[in-house]
Amino acid sequence: MFKIKKVTNIWGIVAMVAFALIAITSLPKVRRLNFNVFYLMHYIMTWTCVISVHFHAVPGIGLYTILNVIILLVQIIYRVKNTRKTKVTVVPISPTLSLVEFPLSSISQKNVIPGGHVRINNKQGVLKDWFYTLVPLAHPYTIASLPNDPTVKLIIRKGKFPLKTNKDYYITGAFDAKLDFMREQSLLDKFLAPKRSPLLRAPLKYTIDAQRVMIVVGGSGISFGIPLLRILNYNGISARLMWVCKDIKDLNLINHFKGVQGIECYITGDVNENDINIDYLDDAKDINPVQPVDYGSFQDQNQEEDEIDFTTIGKAYKEAHEGRKSVSTKSSSDTFKEHENVNIDISNSCGYGYNSSTTMTESPSIDYNNPININNQETLHLLPHHKSIPESLNPESFKNIKIPQSVKIFYGRPNLGSEHYDWCLQSQCVGPTLRSGHNVCCRDIGEHDVDKSKIWVVAAGPTGLVDHAKQWAIDGGLRYHIESFSV
Repeated sequence: MFKIKKVTNIWGIVAMVAFALIAITSLPKVRRLNFNVFYLMHYIMTWTCVISVHFHAVPGIGLYTILNVIILLVQIIYRVKNTRKTKVTVVPISPTLSLVEFPLSSISQKNVIPGGHVRINNKQGVLKDWFYTLVPLAHPYTIASLPNDPTVKLIIRKGKFPLKTNKDYYITGAFDAKLDFMREQSLLDKFLAPKRSPLLRAPLKYTIDAQRVMIVVGGSGISFGIPLLRILNYNGISARLMWVCKDIKDLNLINHFKGVQGIECYITGDVNENDINIDYLDDAKDINPVQPVDYGSFQDQNQEEDEIDFTTIGKAYKEAHEGRKSVSTKSSSDTFKEHENVNIDISNSCGYGYNSSTTMTESPSIDYNNPININNQETLHLLPHHKSIPESLNPESFKNIKIPQSVKIFYGRPNLGSEHYDWCLQSQCVGPTLRSGHNVCCRDIGEHDVDKSKIWVVAAGPTGLVDHAKQWAIDGGLRYHIESFSV
């Protein structure tokens, strides 16, 4: 007991308790129960450990303490330097989804790679502002706009963190994503680009080590998928985006972005024909698309339509579109407590055998014929930045959905299987191919001519979704990149 009463040993006990608190609050269940407690405890106890270990250690470790303090102080200085105050505009998309916008000039540094994020915190009183300057408790949100867009757009699921139009917030960042298959063009690449081809030196031109990219996102993970799809298309890379969401009203989001034709949307929640009116816009009205570069590339737009029609749901949907008739569809049998709780299925064969079945239950039909007028939400989107916009609208305003004709809607969860794998390997049967002067069936040569190291599966969203997509990619010998939207 005498040794415990020594000052140096007391500091050791403090350090031990601090380490224990860090370990306990880092457990997944504890961390998810209250993220703020986890973060504050983690940060404060880090400082506690550095100080208490310094006084506990015999002989002294002054040099290590100085280095640790310098690291923590540099983090604070970096955060203060890269944080700016700005007002935001909140555009309601659906009862649970909002689009948050603010000028690009409001962030201290632009992201270079698509899929970067910013961190947002409330503007508090003087004391709280100083506290949050020292303790970096902020909310990270993925940037859904392109790096050179004049307005930064965030897609946010409504939660406990309040975001209100014309209110001041602290914005830190942006922070770049890390994509192994994409990097910014080097100065040498830009210098060697032919002067007759200014497009090759354009801001959205990247060095991309991929031939085909299949993107699977769930819920607000679409904020990662949209800019990636647009940049891949711009650079002539064949890309495919599958978005799994629970509420069909979330599709209002698509009309706020340009150059995103061909998205496949999977609705996992119940759909009532009295809840929605879908108006399909002519893709030609997309007056500001990000145009793909034609490198004699891998993609054929007419063929792409057939390739994406890979399930019985898709066939029924396509037939309904051809006649623009009401279609009786079915929705997933799963019920979800949270809107972000969306998932995908994978075939047992993981693409090597054919499987197009889906678990379904009865759902009302939907009327695709009833056109709509420009609704309040569209008008809100056209308002100048920082005008007063109500965050809560009449639920009736969400019923009218306007989307491009090329957007495809399916009901139920996507089942990653053989046709997705065929798309990745470019092995859909499109007829005989001429090889060495002979006609050869395309399926006999498909997989042998494909470099799987250049085929990527990118997944973003809830843990279950990204884990399934990752496993499907591994089983098929494809490369993968995942962004899990979880704590």
